Amino acid sequence: MRNGLLLLDFLFPNLHLATTCNEDKNMYDRFYDDDILKFCIKRYLTSGYLINNLRTLFFSTARLYWDTPINFSPMRAKIIYEHFCPAGGTIYDYSSGYGGRMLGALGSDKKFKYIATEPNTLTYNNLLQLGEYIEEVTKRKNSY
Repeated sequence: MRNGLLLLDFLFPNLHLATTCNEDKNMYDRFYDDDILKFCIKRYLTSGYLINNLRTLFFSTARLYWDTPINFSPMRAKIIYEHFCPAGGTIYDYSSGYGGRMLGALGSDKKFKYIATEPNTLTYNNLLQLGEYIEEVTKRKNSY
């Protein structure tokens, strides 16, 4: 179910700059804290998983211990949309966030139109870039 999430992590780096109401540090602050990074590395090494890269190691471990914003799985969004929406239907997302639901909608063969609201200018611009990439690959126009 991680399909598309690494792409979104790349296109939406501001996801890891966000804080929650319960936390005063974001994920980047924690990454550059040597004690927290050491903790995550030690914890990950005892898990028995293969280490792909330091970033994946840190973020997958840190999310277990601290509140942090996460992205909606594009594959889950796609499954929900395909089950409940008619082909060619319009999906309105009142809180578009970091592109997970957009990628799920526009990655479907059912040719949905995706309309969303996003108040954060940086995130909005990243969503436009994601939409352009998707339309380039799918050869669709005006899908978002």
